[in-house]
Amino acid sequence: PVVSNLTRDQNGSWVFAVAVPVIRDRVVRYVLSALIAPEAIRDVLTRQEVPPDWLLSVVDGAGQRVARSREHEATVGKPLPESTQALLASGAAEGYGVSYSVERERLLTPYSRLRLARWTAVLGMPTSVADYAEFRSLAFYGGGILLSIALGTLAAVWVARTITVPIAGLR
Repeated sequence: PVVSNLTRDQNGSWVFAVAVPVIRDRVVRYVLSALIAPEAIRDVLTRQEVPPDWLLSVVDGAGQRVARSREHEATVGKPLPESTQALLASGAAEGYGVSYSVERERLLTPYSRLRLARWTAVLGMPTSVADYAEFRSLAFYGGGILLSIALGTLAAVWVARTITVPIAGLR
């Protein structure tokens, strides 16, 4: 199958083409093709069960946004923010980093490129999610250290008393 980049049709609506060859006896006999509106991709994104403050986007091979889980109509056909474009510029099939949304939200941004179409699925989750997990881990780690220090101190005091009390009696 071949998937085109986003383009406008004769009515000015955004569409992309999908073409699938029909092979008979190892020869391409026909090519089935369809023009698909970006809203079909947006509908798939909205069915995903992600928190409302997360973002899902699909970008075509030319870097145009095909669909977005929030404010789809305002962003279709437009490029990703520069920080996200820089993240994707490595050309890697998958990766992640920190970027900023159109609304200037700081996001942890994993992405994955589709091999056949060179389209990219991009997830944006607020960095507060990762920050909270990091804070919780550090709190547990720090709490463990403080507990170890407290138990070590109690053990040292107990051992010191078991030594100093008999010495005081001998004196």
